[in-house]
Amino acid sequence: MAAKLLTGLLLLFALLTFAAKNGQIVEVSYYFGYAYSVKLWVATFTSFGLGLILAGIGWFVAFLKYKNLSMKYNSETNKLKKEIDGLKQAPLPDEPSVYPPQTEEPVARNPIKILPMNPLVRQLEAEVVSSDK
Repeated sequence: MAAKLLTGLLLLFALLTFAAKNGQIVEVSYYFGYAYSVKLWVATFTSFGLGLILAGIGWFVAFLKYKNLSMKYNSETNKLKKEIDGLKQAPLPDEPSVYPPQTEEPVARNPIKILPMNPLVRQLEAEVVSSDK
């Protein structure tokens, strides 16, 4: 609280000293022959204020754009959540075609085949297979 007050007082002091040091009269000319005589600090603060207003309008337009996009995504998310909840509550059908077949031995999808490198490996493999029978 004290830091905000101190900052505000320092800013006010800076603005007042700027206005005191820049009290010269300047002529601000516009289109179609309009011209105004104002103090320099008034012209400076007016241009600064108009810049803030234009920036605020740009920010507000962007805010509305992203707010609209956020509402669209929230609506889509809520629809998907309702669909998921409905799927969670729906019972599974009792049709056998829906479930995979039950087997006692796992089915190997990619059986590994050892390719022998030389005839001795083939001979050893043949001996192992014959001894297993």
